[in-house]
Amino acid sequence: MGYAFLARADSLVQTNRAHYDPVVKCPVCGATASYVNRILRCDCGWSLSWREYHATYQKKQLIGENIPPLVEVYIREFGAARDYYAKMRAIDNLLHRFHWELQNAPTRPLAVNFIDLRLWDVVRFLITLAYPPDDPEARRQYETWLANARKSGWYENELAEFENLPEATFESLLAEKDNAGS
Repeated sequence: MGYAFLARADSLVQTNRAHYDPVVKCPVCGATASYVNRILRCDCGWSLSWREYHATYQKKQLIGENIPPLVEVYIREFGAARDYYAKMRAIDNLLHRFHWELQNAPTRPLAVNFIDLRLWDVVRFLITLAYPPDDPEARRQYETWLANARKSGWYENELAEFENLPEATFESLLAEKDNAGS
């Protein structure tokens, strides 16, 4: 899963560069293609109209001008991770980020760019993830995510579904989710 997220993170960075700069890496030779008169061209002979290139990433949750700095952190963390726990921590940190979080204006969870679910289902998934009680860093990450979710103002209904549940009920929801996946 971590390597699939790594490939997706690389696609997000490259697609945002192409969309906003436009800097496009040639799919044939890897060189930077030039952009003239709405045509992408590479010295190796590859070319494509901007319209055709844009169609390759349209409606695939790959664009967001504030995404690259968030996923570049994941690319570095996951690449440097040498054990299972460090890799899982990198994945957890990635999934708990928000669009526009760096500008202190969180909106959508970054996880929607990595998990193929509807926005509200991603939010519910993140709310119900199991967090080890003996891991203060995981708990801190979750509390930060909850604070950002509240700050965004978008997820009041989803948060309300879970926030006032007794701990035993919350644990039974997690167990049901685990049993359904078995």
